Amino acid sequence: MQYKTGFWNYFPFGHLDNTAAVKEWKELGMTMPMTFHYNPEKDTPEQMLSLLDECEKAGMKAIVCDLRTRLSTYERVGEEAYIAGVKAAIKDFGSHPATFGFFIVDEPTFSNIEGAIAACQIVSKLAPNLTPLINLFPYWEDDNYSQEKALGAVTARDYQARLDDFVKRSGVKILAYDRYAQCTYFQQEAYRSSYFRNLKIFGEVARKNGIELWTSLLCIGHFSLRVPTSDDIRWQISTAIAHGATGIQWFSIYKRNYEGNWRGGPVDEFGNRTETFARLARENRVFSECIAPYLEGYTFDKVEHHNLSIDAGGGIAQFEGLDELKFITYVINPSPVSVTRFVNKEGKVAYAIVNLNSTEPTKIRLRFEGPLSKYNTMARWYAPGQIAIYMEDAVR
Repeated sequence: MQYKTGFWNYFPFGHLDNTAAVKEWKELGMTMPMTFHYNPEKDTPEQMLSLLDECEKAGMKAIVCDLRTRLSTYERVGEEAYIAGVKAAIKDFGSHPATFGFFIVDEPTFSNIEGAIAACQIVSKLAPNLTPLINLFPYWEDDNYSQEKALGAVTARDYQARLDDFVKRSGVKILAYDRYAQCTYFQQEAYRSSYFRNLKIFGEVARKNGIELWTSLLCIGHFSLRVPTSDDIRWQISTAIAHGATGIQWFSIYKRNYEGNWRGGPVDEFGNRTETFARLARENRVFSECIAPYLEGYTFDKVEHHNLSIDAGGGIAQFEGLDELKFITYVINPSPVSVTRFVNKEGKVAYAIVNLNSTEPTKIRLRFEGPLSKYNTMARWYAPGQIAIYMEDAVR
C-alpha cells in the first residue's frame, strides 16, 4: 500500500463500539487509522486487540495509540521505566498483523524535541519492524510563528536544516506535519503560498533522507478556518499527492463536544454524520480506488507550477517545459495548475496534472513528446482541485 489515508483520533476506549467504528472508518475511505487511546491502567489488552482484529478484517493497518509509547510518559517516568513500558506495549500489540506502528507525540516543540528523538530511537530499536510516528509543526510565516514551534529556527532554510537533523538523529521513517491554513477565510493567497512552501520544505527533507512524507489535511471548520467543501477536500488530496506526499491524516473526523466554534466535521458531537462525511468519503475513495492504483510503484520525481508565480506557489519552480511535457495550452479559463513527474523502476514515466483553483474548473490541452504524445489531441476539463494521471498505458 503506497498511499495511506488516516485521521487523528482523540477518543479513549469505550466511547465508541469497535466494530461500528471500524465500519465507519472504512466507509470514509480510511486505510490507516489511528486507534483509540489505550491506557493500561484503565483499559484491557483485549479492547485494543479487538479493534486491531476489526482493522485487519477491513484490510487496514493501524497506528497504535498506547500511553506507554508516548513522549509524555517518557518525560514523566524516565528512560528506564519508559523502555519497560515500550517493551510491554510491543509484547501486547506489536505482533498483530494490523499494527503499523506506535504513536509518540504530536507537535513537539524546541523544548521537548530531544525527548521526542530519544523516545523514537527507543521504539525503533525495540521494534525495528514497526513505525514510530511523530507529527511536527509546520513552518509559519505569519503572526502565529514562534521559534519554539519551529524547533528554534528563524527562517525557512533554518527550519529545513532542523528537520534534516531531526530525521537523521531520530531515525524516523516518516516525516509528518500538519498545515490547515489552505482553508482559511482570510488572506487566502498568502496562506496557500505557505501551504505549498511547507510541502516543499518537508518534501525536500523527506526525499533527501529517503523516507515518506505525510501531511495532515483539514476536514473540520474551526478558528479562522472554514468547513471544507467537496472541492476543498479534493484540492487538498490532489495537491498533497502532487507534491510528493504518500500519507494523509485528516483532522479531524470526530467532534468531541460542543466547544468554541468547531463545526462541520464528518461526525458531530451527537454522533450524527454531517454533509462533510459524504464529501470526505467520496473524495478519499475516488483517490484510493481510481487514482492511487495507477501510481503504485511510481516515485515522485519533480513538480512545477504553471500560471502561478514562485512567490504565490511557495517557492515551487514555474513550468517552462518538463522533460516529456513541453507545453500547456488553455482552452477555457487559464487556471494555475501543477505538473508532477513520477518514475517507476523500469524507467516509465507518469504525469499528474492538478487544477490549483479550488473554486473554478479549467480546460487544457497538453503537448508531450515520446510515448505520451498520443494524448496531444486530448483537451480535458479539470474540476476544481482535480488530479489527472497521464501514463503510457492509461489516462485517469
